[in-house]
Amino acid sequence: MKMNKIQAMFIIVLVGLIVQAATAQKEYPLFTEEETKGGSVFTGQIQNFSKEEFSDEDYVYVIYKGDVKTVYTTYGQSTEMRTIHVPIAANGEFQFRLPPVNKIGAFYIYLRKGSYKMKDSLLETSNLMKLSKAVQVPYYYENNDSIHINIKVYSPEFLQSRFTGEGAAKYRLLNDAALLFSLRIGGDFFQEVYTDEENLETHLNHLNVVRKTREELLAVLFKNYENKVSPDVLELMKITMQAKIANELLYRYQNLYSQNQFKEVIKRSYEAHFPPVTESSFNTMALSKDALNYLTQRTKFEYRITNNNDEFTTPDIYYALKRYYSNLLGEKLQAAYLLSAGNRFSENNTSPSQYDDCLKDAYKSIQTPFLKNLIGYRLHGYTKGSQAVPFALPDTAGKIHKLEDFRGKIVFLDIYGTICTGCRIIAKTLKSGVFQEFEDNEDVVFIAISTEKDKDRWLLDLEEGNNACKEHEVNLYSDGMGMEHPYFKRLNILAVPTLFLIDREGKVINSSAHTLNSGVKKEALINMIYEALDAGKEQK
Repeated sequence: MKMNKIQAMFIIVLVGLIVQAATAQKEYPLFTEEETKGGSVFTGQIQNFSKEEFSDEDYVYVIYKGDVKTVYTTYGQSTEMRTIHVPIAANGEFQFRLPPVNKIGAFYIYLRKGSYKMKDSLLETSNLMKLSKAVQVPYYYENNDSIHINIKVYSPEFLQSRFTGEGAAKYRLLNDAALLFSLRIGGDFFQEVYTDEENLETHLNHLNVVRKTREELLAVLFKNYENKVSPDVLELMKITMQAKIANELLYRYQNLYSQNQFKEVIKRSYEAHFPPVTESSFNTMALSKDALNYLTQRTKFEYRITNNNDEFTTPDIYYALKRYYSNLLGEKLQAAYLLSAGNRFSENNTSPSQYDDCLKDAYKSIQTPFLKNLIGYRLHGYTKGSQAVPFALPDTAGKIHKLEDFRGKIVFLDIYGTICTGCRIIAKTLKSGVFQEFEDNEDVVFIAISTEKDKDRWLLDLEEGNNACKEHEVNLYSDGMGMEHPYFKRLNILAVPTLFLIDREGKVINSSAHTLNSGVKKEALINMIYEALDAGKEQK
């Protein structure tokens, strides 16, 4: 089945998020002993390991997300996020510690060979990869866990791991749940278009039988782990798996609704098989990124079938989320929706002012401090008319350039990652005719800022022309600081590419928060710049 544009944009944004974390800094220190007191320890042994195959530059790569209460977007972004590089000893051993958390913490882990991330995550089997789909599976830990990971490396594409120690049962449960989730139960005769109402109804009934069977098998599995895994983790995993199963079914309903004329049949089936979410589950759902993703997609679909309309704007979905869900769950859903371009990619005809009004409303109503702060960053740095965040960064020759140096010009600003797919898409668009359209116009300047920490790698990327253009852009980088640079921190970048169109007075005209994203078409981008030029004639 071909990916639709929503799926494609979702994957582009997801890749940007992963690349941002991966390229942010070449070396991240381990947590100190003081930071990890009362936390958890992880030890490991890599088998089939030799220094002929691995070098001192190879390491275990851990992305620490912090307490699950602060994981707020469908991609698992956290205000506490920290990346650490764990060295591997000559005999293949490694060790790292994570700090104490409020009940449950979240992290990701990989094996990296130089700049190359081995295909499978250490904690991901092929079944877990199937389970995770486009959204990566997080791994949970609790205070005082003592986990040993035994890893067999057969090739960069094939790793096997086994977990032992205090707290290891939750990883075995995750693997067992993934195996069960990947089973093909009852076959699959899915097709997109049905010309007969009865056949469509039969197919929908089949899909719901498969869902129910999976849920019943999972219930048996979780029952077997009741005395092996803590109640908090068990409940979180239940919610996560239920959300994954429901979202997979919802995806089918969304596609069928778009492709078929028998919309009342689909609506009746949906209402029969998707009961309302009860408030008793809100607290746990707020901790699961899969549940957040499911509830967002569910709200969009319910808006479509309730209004018999496939078109909706940011306010339509934002206020629906605000109306249906309360407390931390509701606030996370609202923040994730407004801050994620992927979540809002399917909207129609949303004006920048409509989006800005939703941000302002969220800033007033959201009470959770870290969510309120994140909305504030977006409200005061990305919205139309806000003052663009200033920078002072070096170019390839070491000369410092400041945003104020370009006062009086229209600035297109591209903040990108070295190996980010979405970043290369916008670079290709710019090179396909946008640069040429304005190459003789002194009132337009293109600036590309790399998030790469390694200067040599940045320069090599420029020479290869994968992203920025040497001839048509002012090329800057973070002076060896990567994403730790104060400029990036002030922007609170959630994904790359992060794009801005800035007017002659240094104010934002458009940004990644609005319609300026990696999927913008060449013609639309050219029109934006010409409109900015026309609007700014009086400013000059």
